[in-house]
Amino acid sequence: MAGLTGRVSVAFGEVTSLARMPDGTVRTWGSNRDRQFGNGAIGRRRTPARVW
Repeated sequence: MAGLTGRVSVAFGEVTSLARMPDGTVRTWGSNRDRQFGNGAIGRRRTPARVW
């Protein structure tokens, strides 16, 4: 998937996925129905976004 070059690990849930990057940051995509991404937005992400 674009945006995940060099990832260290990936975790897949029922509707949300996460990737840990070499610099320690986390990228996430999928359903954000319950605002689980922590970025204040709500709604599906089709591309990986940094979690703050």
